Amino acid sequence: MTTTVSLSMWDLVDQQILSAETAYRLVTHVRQHHRLLVTGSSGTGKTTLLRALLHESLMPDQSVVIVQPLNEWPSLPGARDLRITGPLTMSTLDLVQTISPDYVIIDHEGDGSEILHAVVHHPYPGLLMTWNTGIQRDPAILKAWDLVVRCSRDVHYRRTVEIIHDMAIDNL
Repeated sequence: MTTTVSLSMWDLVDQQILSAETAYRLVTHVRQHHRLLVTGSSGTGKTTLLRALLHESLMPDQSVVIVQPLNEWPSLPGARDLRITGPLTMSTLDLVQTISPDYVIIDHEGDGSEILHAVVHHPYPGLLMTWNTGIQRDPAILKAWDLVVRCSRDVHYRRTVEIIHDMAIDNL
């Protein structure tokens, strides 16, 4: 298990990676068990954002399943977590559904639009997922997520976070 020190949401705000309003919206969103997709290229801070968000949002004794290609997530204080390390497959998605945790974290690497479409059809409340590429504004995909966030780097290579889809506002 990695002992990485996680940044808080407010550290990210202090570093001007995201606004306080966006941080508050994300924390509220996760605490309400809504579905969140975090997109962006490698090195833009998707996993960092998700770790900070979980650190801020999880309540004691909530259950979390983390699906990851490598065991690189630090422990989540107070949470009961189960880690599934390896490639994301349909069997993995079916297994997670039978466990029925409070939150499902999928830290996805690589391509595989078939996996994204499969996740869209699994009814996990509290699903938080990273996606290593941009997504097209495909209504079928966007409709499955309550909130979609894009992590990127600006012209000065600073990390930025922006909400690109909010189901409550976009009403797809």
